[in-house]
Amino acid sequence: MKAPTYVIEHGQTAMDKRGLVHGPAHAAEPLDREGRRQAVALGARLRRLKPGRIYTSPARRAQMTGAIAGVVAGVPVETAAELASLDTGALGQGDQVDVARRLKPYFADPGRRIPGGETVQAWRARHLDCMRRVAARAKQRGERPPAFVTHSNVVGSALAAARGGSADAGRKAMAQPPPPAVAHQVSFSAGTGPAQLKQRWPGGPRKP
Repeated sequence: MKAPTYVIEHGQTAMDKRGLVHGPAHAAEPLDREGRRQAVALGARLRRLKPGRIYTSPARRAQMTGAIAGVVAGVPVETAAELASLDTGALGQGDQVDVARRLKPYFADPGRRIPGGETVQAWRARHLDCMRRVAARAKQRGERPPAFVTHSNVVGSALAAARGGSADAGRKAMAQPPPPAVAHQVSFSAGTGPAQLKQRWPGGPRKP
């Protein structure tokens, strides 16, 4: 049984525009004007795709994206703590490329804890398990597929899981984020098997 979902990075923030990583201290960073426009455009696309529910990371930028898109699409929104960005601890401050480089040893050894943060293994398990569980439940109940509004590293990880790739794609997505507020369709196998990927960029990919 395949359980489809839509995986989406939040809209743009001022830090995104400057190429900076959102560390744990930046959970309250809001969308900027362009990010709000992207969220409205996302809502219009989701109105056509008709997800059953939008789940967002607890970070304000993800919650704003989901809330705006949900109003436009007429879809209920719920927060899921498991969709939070990788806790990069003491290594999560600064330029996106530099942070991704500093995290490379921790992605090579997923069980090694990032100083002041979490392990890559725990991060990947929590968001993939959440997506699979929610998608499977919607499928079993005959509901519309869910949409997940989260972060570049989580989106990269989910797309890699769909291809049978490694968690390192999440790190690379921090350095080269996917287009913001764009829905990628991913179908998860029941249980813990790999996901199957269909990228859907309604209206074409949007530049970061």
